Amino acid sequence: MTRGRTALSTIDDVKGERWRIRVLLAAATLIPIAALSWLALRITQQDRDIERQRRRESLEVSAGRLALDIERQLQNVQDELAQGNGLQFTTSGIKENPALLYQPEVSVPERAPQFSAAAS
Repeated sequence: MTRGRTALSTIDDVKGERWRIRVLLAAATLIPIAALSWLALRITQQDRDIERQRRRESLEVSAGRLALDIERQLQNVQDELAQGNGLQFTTSGIKENPALLYQPEVSVPERAPQFSAAAS
């Protein structure tokens, strides 16, 4: 035996060394697991954000296309009305033209009788 050391202290040294190895092994395993888990959560969140952005952009593109289609249809209606095609609503009734569009007839309103305070 070595000087000043007993068999019992050598056993304690071996147990301490085993405990230290276990702690280092656990740390070497758990630290990368924690880091990889954190990275996986971040990537998942980024994927959700990107998917949400794609859906929003797709919705904006669809809304833009719809607005252009509506504008094009309104322009076609306006062109038809400018050519005199459509329906005209008059005081005597509805005048039909080949296309079923609406074109109001502009008329001069009758003047309402004017009352004065002196007439009362």
